[in-house]
Amino acid sequence: IAEIRTHAVDLALQAAQRLIESSLDEARQRQLVTDFISKIDSRKPSA
Repeated sequence: IAEIRTHAVDLALQAAQRLIESSLDEARQRQLVTDFISKIDSRKPSA
């Protein structure tokens, strides 16, 4: 569980950093969210 929390925090920090660094229009916001969700999906442990 601690490892999952660490990954979630890392991903959230990366997303926040990208939001701060870029000027966002709606399309860019959607792309960031899509990328973020894709990264979460790719880091899920296999069952």
